[in-house]
Amino acid sequence: MTVKERLKQFIESKGISIREFCRRCELSSSYVSNMRNSISEKMLDKIAIQYPELNRAWLLLGEGTMTTLETDNSTLQNGCITIPAEAWAVIKQQAASLESRDNQINELIEMLKQQLPVHIPSQRLVCG
Repeated sequence: MTVKERLKQFIESKGISIREFCRRCELSSSYVSNMRNSISEKMLDKIAIQYPELNRAWLLLGEGTMTTLETDNSTLQNGCITIPAEAWAVIKQQAASLESRDNQINELIEMLKQQLPVHIPSQRLVCG
């Protein structure tokens, strides 16, 4: 089996199209189709960013198993979680949205505080 065939097998195991794989890895859409004998280190690095579980030895030499890590789209390695770039982008977008909402709420609270009259308790006169 060639590197190209193993890469196609990996892509198929992920349940995505070759085009989607290339998009996620920031490769040209025809990269896999145009592969010859091997794959450059630069391209391997791009793939590893998105798919750290892909076993390079398996991909390049056919040795070992297809993946080196059990994964469910995030992996725990050396006490750190690796999150796919797409998931991280969504997390960052949601965090920015929440921060924006917090700022809006704080602005509204300040506006309401300014509109409320200051309440000074009235003094009572007691006649004896």
